[in-house]
Amino acid sequence: MKVLIVEPDKLPYLKDIRQDLSTYREIVGGSIQCTYPFEDMVGLVCNDEGKLEGLPLNRALRTRDGNIYDIVAGTFFICGLSEEDFTDLSDYQAAKFYERFKSPEVHFYGLNGLETKKYMKRNIEKELFEPDENETVDSILERSGFKLLNSKPVHECTEAEEKIHNKEIIGMLENLSDISEFEKSVIAKIERYDIAKRHETSYFAFADVHAMQDFIMNQYDIKNGMDIGISPDGGLAMAAYGSGYEINHYYDLIKHRMTFHPLDFTVDESIGFSDWLVYENTQKIDIEHELKEIGSRARNAVQRSSKNKAKEERNR
Repeated sequence: MKVLIVEPDKLPYLKDIRQDLSTYREIVGGSIQCTYPFEDMVGLVCNDEGKLEGLPLNRALRTRDGNIYDIVAGTFFICGLSEEDFTDLSDYQAAKFYERFKSPEVHFYGLNGLETKKYMKRNIEKELFEPDENETVDSILERSGFKLLNSKPVHECTEAEEKIHNKEIIGMLENLSDISEFEKSVIAKIERYDIAKRHETSYFAFADVHAMQDFIMNQYDIKNGMDIGISPDGGLAMAAYGSGYEINHYYDLIKHRMTFHPLDFTVDESIGFSDWLVYENTQKIDIEHELKEIGSRARNAVQRSSKNKAKEERNR
């Protein structure tokens, strides 16, 4: 069973463990307690008497407002939940909770009571793979002035909200062809943002928006969903989240940020090119207003569908 183990004063790490009580007890150092502090289908398994036994304080648990309501003592692990038992973490869950608990914490009593400070342990061997604070799964579109079009980032969605999110994304993708500027060719900048190949950038020109969508769906890993937004210069932006992987004890998802602009000329077929000057010097068309319109249409359509479904259920 794949779990994320979080030890005091250390980076979290993934481990495949046996699915039995003795293994759980060995990890946490005693009798176990499983809590469910997150909306995700995961459990936090810790030592039931960690504080009584004086185990070192580990990571803090916080409310949505960021206020600490508890601190886990001793080693704990995060696992997935099935209907009857613990189960493997999904790639997305592993990456999400790695990000949440990646920084060791020190806890102390200050002027305002119990305080917690995060810190990142320096390790020269791992620094090449250390994620930047600005490049986490939480911020691919939100950084640098990108505006999100879907209601909520996919990584923040509960299971129920993810269904709504997916309908919004599908609606926006279907409506892209309604933007008259996309009847022409499209130029794209695609950046890799995960720790293994950070800042790897490719450039493409597509004959039309349909060729662009086919290419993205067939060539890129979007296993864990995507967000759609507007780039700072008024173009279409996407964040694509793919499969998870581990490297030097860091866990991440394959992540791409993609920006697309209609061109004022036509290319006969889709091509890739490596010269960023071609991309930077191309006259790009600002379609921010049109993108906001398709985003609004998609969100409204999903809301109407949800209301109609709820009304039908009440009338049964």
